[in-house]
Amino acid sequence: MDWRDWFFSTPLVTRSVMATVVVTFVFSPFFPLIIDGIQICPYYVLTRLQVWRLLTPVFYCRSIISLIFQLIIFNRLGVRKEQEQGTLRFGATFILYELLINSLMCASAILLSILHPNFLSPEYHARGGLLPLLFTLGTQKCLSNPNTQTTFLALTMPTIYFPLFLLGLFVLLGESLLEAGAAVAVGYCYHYGHLNSIFPTTEWLTEVEKHPLVHRFIASRRGYVDLEQAASNSLPVTAPPEGAQGVNEWSRFMRSTLGDGEATDGQGAAPGAPRAQFPGRGQPLGGSAGEVAHAPTVARPPWGPIPASAPAFSLGNQLPPASGGARSGDIPHSAGGTEQESLSARQMRARMLFQAHEQRIRELMAMEAHVQAHIQAQLQRVPVPGVGGGEDQAASGDEATEAGDAAGESALGTAREMPEAARTAERAGRPPVRWAEAEAQEDHSMQSPSICMLPILSAARLLIHFCSASAAIRAPWANLLDT
Repeated sequence: MDWRDWFFSTPLVTRSVMATVVVTFVFSPFFPLIIDGIQICPYYVLTRLQVWRLLTPVFYCRSIISLIFQLIIFNRLGVRKEQEQGTLRFGATFILYELLINSLMCASAILLSILHPNFLSPEYHARGGLLPLLFTLGTQKCLSNPNTQTTFLALTMPTIYFPLFLLGLFVLLGESLLEAGAAVAVGYCYHYGHLNSIFPTTEWLTEVEKHPLVHRFIASRRGYVDLEQAASNSLPVTAPPEGAQGVNEWSRFMRSTLGDGEATDGQGAAPGAPRAQFPGRGQPLGGSAGEVAHAPTVARPPWGPIPASAPAFSLGNQLPPASGGARSGDIPHSAGGTEQESLSARQMRARMLFQAHEQRIRELMAMEAHVQAHIQAQLQRVPVPGVGGGEDQAASGDEATEAGDAAGESALGTAREMPEAARTAERAGRPPVRWAEAEAQEDHSMQSPSICMLPILSAARLLIHFCSASAAIRAPWANLLDT
């Protein structure tokens, strides 16, 4: 991925903060006075009222190692927070966190100056950077599951006290006690709801987001996450039961930051992975599970080609779903339910079902006629031993095959227009299949593959006789139509 694509795909506030931190670090050797003026110093804030120092220390890092470490963590954590809260809310939270952390640090410097007067001297400058903000966000992350246990190396402790353990560890490594302690304290105060009154509400942020100037200069930029999109991105997370054994919060956080795909968030999913979504597709009851994007593939039957007038047979309503999720011949369902349907609607539904059933019977009869004609043509092509004129028999057999195909096509065409009385009379007067003649010619006809279609013909006839039991099938519909 190109760095431009990565940069503009990062949410607006996160990438703006990271770009400002990098630019400040690059130009810090050339502008030492400006760098000295943006660092947090309780003496200048309290005595000279340089209040801008309460907000600017986050944009300066003193070492390249600290810069890389903080950018990696803030990139992972800031992107997630901004996508869950929205750009406007995350920006307001970022500013309020910085003001609260640095204000609490200045107040702590006044109280602790009795024990250590250097806290109020002009030479005292806190380290600044993104680390205090990361302490606050990390505290919120640990307190999201306060009833779990956390194991760090060989130490097991409640997760609610894990931020205090990290505070002591970083202070031993050289971090400022006032700055890190103020950041952890802000995280605890936010978790217990003591800061809810100073944070903006959703209604106020929605009104600000609709302002023309905000939409023109902020909301129109790439990477902006509006409040509606943030609400769809955030999903509720079920907390573990009380007393459950948690995973290593610190190692889990570090593995997720460095991109380890095996780290989990306690719920069975990787922290950096997209949230699980319901894989199902909603559909109305009685509808189809989906729609086909192409025409159905009709297999060529072994007894011969399908006539051109019948591109597909709807045997048992096996056609693929049409547009809207319904199949050919299905009864349309009314949107109002059965109780709201009128008598005319029910009669129309019964009539459509009756017509669909009759259409399927006609197609089955046409299919049977086509199969019979093709088998008779194939039987005529079988040469009889001891009888001359094999070539003439083959030629006449080809002609019979073509005639049988033509007869099958014509039978299929006429079956669709056949009235009920004529079709019943034809079924009653149709002669039975001459099974004795077929068995007598078995020795000669086994050489032809067409004799293998006799079981298929038998199954087709059984299916037609089953479907033609109209006395038991059409009686309820006829009674309904009579009413």
